[in-house]
Amino acid sequence: PTLIQAVFSFPPLPVNNFRNHADLGGGSFLDLGAYAVSPGRIVFGERLSRVECQILAHDGERQIDTAFSITIFYAEGKVFQGYFGFNTEYKNSMLLLGPDLSIILEPAFTAGIQAALKPVMRSKNQSLVLEPPAGDSFANFFRDLIGSIAQSQFSQWSDIMLQDAEVLNQAVLAAART
Repeated sequence: PTLIQAVFSFPPLPVNNFRNHADLGGGSFLDLGAYAVSPGRIVFGERLSRVECQILAHDGERQIDTAFSITIFYAEGKVFQGYFGFNTEYKNSMLLLGPDLSIILEPAFTAGIQAALKPVMRSKNQSLVLEPPAGDSFANFFRDLIGSIAQSQFSQWSDIMLQDAEVLNQAVLAAART
């Protein structure tokens, strides 16, 4: 793929939800930023060249952002574009697009047990509904993480976290400029 487009947004949350409280790390960017920066790393497998980010909606009473957009540019014209927030109807999807390839993932983020996940792939004007084996992405992640810690082979996780933190920092700086 050379393009990833993602939307992860949902309706406003109850007032007592921690995401609505700045002192608890609330706001769409702090809550959903990790979902915005990891797909490019996973799919493209390379470091970015530039980030553009803009806060799109803000709750003045609670002093939190409620939606943002982000564009992350990679080498060779590869790009990730996304809309993230908690100010819309629920949407949880990703499109991967490239020469002779189009894949739609829905849900793409926080899928839980993925028995119902059936990505639609198009290639050369032919559609195919993929049927991956059922699995729980969060359980698989924690199994891999805990297993690597038990074997004292956890440097990959710190590298991934540092790389994602660097992208998030660049997004914060880009959002501050807009």
